[in-house]
Parts: sequence; C-alpha cells; structure tokens
Amino acid sequence: MGRPRKVPKEQALERLMQCFWAQGYPGCSMKDLAAASGLNPGSLHSSFGNKEAIFAQAIERYAAQLIAAVDGAAQPRAQLEAWFETFLSRTAQSPRGCLMLASAAELAQLPSGVQVLVQQQLQGVRGFFAACLSRMGRDKVTSDAGLLLVLISGLSVQARAGMSHEELVHLSQSGLSRLLD
Repeated sequence: MGRPRKVPKEQALERLMQCFWAQGYPGCSMKDLAAASGLNPGSLHSSFGNKEAIFAQAIERYAAQLIAAVDGAAQPRAQLEAWFETFLSRTAQSPRGCLMLASAAELAQLPSGVQVLVQQQLQGVRGFFAACLSRMGRDKVTSDAGLLLVLISGLSVQARAGMSHEELVHLSQSGLSRLLD
C-alpha cells in the first residue's frame, strides 16, 4: 500500500470549499470531500475535522476571499463596489450562486451548528455593509445595509435561475446607484 498523497492544506481547503459550493452542505458526503480534497479520509479528518468543521473552514475561506477584494479600495463606496464586483464574479463561477446565500437557502436542512455559522457569516457581510455606509455618512445605516443584503440575495437567486452575468452586473450597479446616490 502506497503512502497517502500529500496535498498542501490551502489547496485542499480550496477544493473542499469548491465541493460544498457545487453540491451544498447536504449534498456533500465525507467520501465526496475526501475525493475533492485529494486526501484519504483519515488525513482529511486529522487535517480539517468532521464535516461541520470542514464546512466552517470552507465558508470562512469564501467570506475572506470576498473581503480581500476590497483591500485596495480606500473609499467606502469603492469598497462596496469592489465587494459587489467580486461577489458577482464568484457567483458566476457556480450554478448554485453564492456559497453563503445558497447555504442560507438550505438553512432548515443544515445542522444547528452550521445554521449558526451561516447566519454569522451573513451578519458579518451586513456588518461590513453597515461600516461602509456609516463611513459614507449615510443616515439609515441599518436599513440600507439590510437592503444591500437583500440585493445580493436576489442577485444570487437570479444567478441560480440562469440570468446572464451582464444582466446581474447591470442590476447590481443599478441597485447600488439607487441606494447610494
């Protein structure tokens, strides 16, 4: 019997994230995750933990990748625009739309710990939106941040329904303009 193949942890985590993104939490078995990561089941478990722990790391990676997109933008409006551009680019990569929002749509099917994690990630996004809006001097920070969350939810659903990337970009820009101008 050969030694298990060594896969860099970051590469394995990216593959795990892609597996959850493509199949959803309920659709991924540990066997699927082991195959996607390139790790044998024992190495997968020792490196990342159980399915819930793996999902936690995967969704945190997804959220971090969205937030990393705004690092270069100094102004809050530019940060929001960069976030939305990255969101749409990432959403176009999967027929399931956004990993966080697809997971939110499946919330009732998820274990309670995963439900909490998804809700926390969504609150983190809403908090990011609120911080940007606050720095812009907006009056209705809480409600406007909620509207931005509703906008991305609608965009994600439309992406899942097959709307073209160009249409999604147009709607995103239109929604941002109406809310921020």
